[in-house]
Amino acid sequence: MFHTDFQNIRPWHFDSPNLYTMQVDVLEHGDERKILDRFTTRFGFRKLEIKGHQLYLNEEAVRLPGIEYMPGSYPAFGMAEPVEVLSKAVELMKELNCVITRFHWQQDARILDLMDEKGILVQQEIPWWQAPGNLTPELESMAKQQIDDMIMRDFNRPSMFSWGVSNEVFHNTDKDVYRRLIKHAKSWNTGCFVTVISNEIFDRLENDESLLADIPTWNDYVGTWHGKVREETPDKLKLINERALCGRPLLITEHGLCEPRFVGADSRRIVEMTYHYDQWAKNNYILGCIYFSLNDYRTHRGESGKGRYQQRVHGLTDLWFGKKPSFDVYAGLASPVFFEYVQQTAKGTEAEISIAVKTDLPCYTLYDYKLIWKTGDGDQKEIVLPVLKPGDKYKCTIDKINPEEKPIVYVVRPTGYTVTEY
Repeated sequence: MFHTDFQNIRPWHFDSPNLYTMQVDVLEHGDERKILDRFTTRFGFRKLEIKGHQLYLNEEAVRLPGIEYMPGSYPAFGMAEPVEVLSKAVELMKELNCVITRFHWQQDARILDLMDEKGILVQQEIPWWQAPGNLTPELESMAKQQIDDMIMRDFNRPSMFSWGVSNEVFHNTDKDVYRRLIKHAKSWNTGCFVTVISNEIFDRLENDESLLADIPTWNDYVGTWHGKVREETPDKLKLINERALCGRPLLITEHGLCEPRFVGADSRRIVEMTYHYDQWAKNNYILGCIYFSLNDYRTHRGESGKGRYQQRVHGLTDLWFGKKPSFDVYAGLASPVFFEYVQQTAKGTEAEISIAVKTDLPCYTLYDYKLIWKTGDGDQKEIVLPVLKPGDKYKCTIDKINPEEKPIVYVVRPTGYTVTEY
C-alpha cells in the first residue's frame, strides 16, 4: 500500500468535468528496473452529500434536471451500438441541459467514459425490474455478484453518483432482501449513494422500500400509469412529503408519456411534461428529476411497431434520434438561465440584455458561462459572465448587431454547449 498527495486539485463538476489519470508500475528489483506490471486508471475528484432534503455537489446545494437514454434502440445496430451512436446520445443529453441520468442495467464502458468526459452524473443499476417479487438465495447471490462486478469496474468514475439495486419491484418483497443488497453495495465504500427505485411511494408511504436507501425515489406517472388525471400530482406530493419523507429529499427517477398505450401524441407529452415539471420545481425537497426518455425505445413490451421496430413511443426523439417538438420544450425547462428581455436601442446597432438565473429546478451556480452574439458582419462577439448564483441577474449592452434584424444571442456553458438562445 502506498499514499499519494495531490496538490491544486480541480474538482469534477458537470460544467467542468476535470479528469486525472494515474499510472502505477511494478518494477523488477535490480539495475534494469524492468516493468513487470502496469495499471492505469482515470478518475476525478468530487464530493456528493445529502444534508436534510438537499443534495450537495462539491459543497454547493444543487437541484438537477436529467433524462434517461435507452440503449439498444437504434434499429441499424441493436445492442451492438458503435461509439458514434453512443456519442450522439450523450450530445443530445447535453443539448437538453441534462446533467443527471440513470440506466436500468449495467452499461458499455464507452458510454460511461463519455459521461465522465462530458459531465453527466450517472445512476447505474442491476437489472432487477418488477419481477420476481422475491429473490431465491441463488438469485440474491447473483444480484450481489452483479453489484460487485458493476462497482469493481466503475467505482473510480467521477460521474457515478449512485448504485441502484432494483427498479419498481412489487411491494410483496421481503424488505430484508433490500437491506442486504444495500449493505452489500455500501460495503464497497465508494462515496456513491445506494438507491431503490419506487413507483408507488404515494401508496406505500412510510413503508416504501426506497426509504431504506440513501435517497427516496419516485417514478411519477400520475395521470397515466397511476391515477386518473395529472392534477392529482400536488396532493400525492404533499402526502409523500408529510408521511414518507419527513425531512428527507426525493428524486424523481422517471416521468413521461408512453404512446400508443396513452393517446395524445407529442402535444400531450408536452402538456404532461410541463405540468409535472412545474410541480417538482415548486417543491424544494425534490433534488432532481430524470425524464423518461431521450429516445423511443425498442422492447418486446412495445405497443407500437413490429419485429426489430417493436417499440414504446416514449421519447423526445424517435429511434433514429430525430427530434420531436417536446425536445426543445424540455431543453427550455432544464435550462438554468433565461432571457428576461433583449431590446434593441434607438441606435439600432446595440441591444440591452437581461438574463436571470433560475431559483427552482434547475438550481445551481454558473461559473465561466459566456454570452455570445452574432454581429452585423457575420462574426461573433462574447462576454465572459461573472459568477452567477441562483436568483442573480446580469444586464449588459451588446454592440455591432445588424440594425435590420433581431439580435441573435446565446448563453453558453464553459464546456461549449448552448444553454439557451434568443
